[in-house]
Amino acid sequence: MKAIDHNERVVLGKSPRGVVDEHLQRYLFAQQFVVDKDVLDVACGSGYGSALMVSAGAKRVIEVDLSYDTLTYARQEYLAGGRARFVQMDAARLGFRDSLFDVVVSFETLEHLRTPRRFLREIWRVLKPGGALVISTPNPVLSAFPSGIYRALAKKPSNPFHYREYSLRRLQQMLTANFRVTYVGGQRFISTTQWLGLTALAIFGGKRTGIRARATKRYEQLRGARSTSVTSLKQGELASFFVIVGVAR
Repeated sequence: MKAIDHNERVVLGKSPRGVVDEHLQRYLFAQQFVVDKDVLDVACGSGYGSALMVSAGAKRVIEVDLSYDTLTYARQEYLAGGRARFVQMDAARLGFRDSLFDVVVSFETLEHLRTPRRFLREIWRVLKPGGALVISTPNPVLSAFPSGIYRALAKKPSNPFHYREYSLRRLQQMLTANFRVTYVGGQRFISTTQWLGLTALAIFGGKRTGIRARATKRYEQLRGARSTSVTSLKQGELASFFVIVGVAR
């Protein structure tokens, strides 16, 4: 089997510890929704999420990803006693019948897709009425530093694997066509590089451009709250990753 690329794929024991913790916390948050449910995990990556959802009591977990090599690795590591199945599939063309799943989770997927609205419609289609979507995406302001701060100048995401990144407001607007948003949360962890960068801008940033004021505000919001746990967000609060729960209409 080819070794899977863990520059954008999280692999337990190989990816940086902080990155692993960020990703695990999203699945730990999702556990509350999956008990005795049929669950679909879209863009599952190396498959570690299946074990967490099975251990939480999911009835069945189907993991889909576009990468053959990644799924081969996942099958070897996380078959989870037969309650997890791994299928190669395009996230925007899900090969399942309508209204099949109780819960769909999809973390850090939307920003990788050329057709995000088709992806969201497909999730809505395969969910049962009233089923739950748990989805996350990075905050474009903090997705990288310093390019994340100045991404508006480049007019494209700083991460080369991303087609587009979404503000919280934009993400919520996209979801409302097919989902009723019931929870808005986030993860407040930022990397050491981001932390030092915001600190420097807060202290030395130029007043004319407004960078100093914005950096100071973000620095104050995140100071003392560098946690990877998913917590609810109030309006105007900053997070590195947005996590939203929506119920299919």
